Amino acid sequence: MKRVRLRKAILADSPDIFEWRNDPITVKYSISGEVKREDHVKWYEQKINDQNTLFLILEDHSGNRFGMIRFDQKSDHSIININLAPSHRNLGLGKIGLQKALGYYFDKYSAKPIKAIIHQENLPSQKIFSGWGFEPESYEEEWITFCLSKSFYEKSKVKFGLKIWSINHQWFTDLIRGYEEGEFDFVELYAVPGTFNLDNLLPLRDSGIPVNIHAPNEHQLNLVKDNPQNLTIFEDVVKFADFFNSEYIIIHCGTGDDENTLQDNLNKISDPRIVIENVPYKSLIGDEPLFTYSFERIANLLKKNCFGLCLDFGHAIKSARSQHLEPFPFIEKILSLEPKVFHLNDGIMEKETDEHLDLGSGKYDLKKIKDIIQKSTTRMLVFETPKKGGLENDFINMDFFRGI
Repeated sequence: MKRVRLRKAILADSPDIFEWRNDPITVKYSISGEVKREDHVKWYEQKINDQNTLFLILEDHSGNRFGMIRFDQKSDHSIININLAPSHRNLGLGKIGLQKALGYYFDKYSAKPIKAIIHQENLPSQKIFSGWGFEPESYEEEWITFCLSKSFYEKSKVKFGLKIWSINHQWFTDLIRGYEEGEFDFVELYAVPGTFNLDNLLPLRDSGIPVNIHAPNEHQLNLVKDNPQNLTIFEDVVKFADFFNSEYIIIHCGTGDDENTLQDNLNKISDPRIVIENVPYKSLIGDEPLFTYSFERIANLLKKNCFGLCLDFGHAIKSARSQHLEPFPFIEKILSLEPKVFHLNDGIMEKETDEHLDLGSGKYDLKKIKDIIQKSTTRMLVFETPKKGGLENDFINMDFFRGI
């Protein structure tokens, strides 16, 4: 998996940028051509101190730089330039770095449109920029000018959600730093019963990160059963949602087939922020099936209750397997219910029970899933991949998705 970080350029980056700039392939597709070292030094010092230039360095998690992206502001637009070290080309890193840089530019620097001037023979660059929404604007001799507006970028952007649990206070510092660096756009917080604590949660709320809530799963909150703790647990969930002014509360309905009990419980906990998640047929906690495994059950609940929907791609694939259905036609049916948010991980197609594998570690058609998300009107995507002791693996999976 690939990991790309952004930071602002400093003087110490100058020698590497000089070498990348004079690489034969770069020179071939460059407007300025080959440059002399003394000219580069003067130009570079001026650029990193220019208020009208946003100069970003691409590096891996260990701090090894391997590329640059620069935005030069003009009166009514900015010109973007991107270059990678020869050793790091054709690895998908430019695609990942460009997507992050666009977010950094529009979110923190400028609302002006971005233009990329690309040589007509430089097809890889044209493909990368087109993939992030740039459209051809003009043609002049051997050069094509592509353009991207902020409104189009925001309209087509997939918002990344990072999932944590309400007991993960030790990760809040890294979480806030990742948000400030543009790694993700919101948090989905799993509300562990009995852990609502103002002192622990205030740093996250005060950070300004949008936080949505995931209610406890069926081993604790099972609305298909007449369990006395259901209402108490959901009252705790509402505390979290109110505290963070959450947009939605995701629930798993539970295990079993008692639709009347489920509806009674839904009436008792009715909240306009509720979003029902589709689930596999087979549960991890017993022999009873999970309730919202089928399209018909999900559609019926939404019709009766006016709730939103969370489409979990892995759950849908597992459920289709159990129902002897083709997975993507099944997913298309669920998409007709207009999901509010998506969940994603990888998994093994042949298994019927839930998995949460790293992207690329399973057999799901992630490219097809990405196309579905990008064509949807929702574009809120929460990654449910392994934590492995911290948040770094979440960021790796997000970059993997960017690079698909």
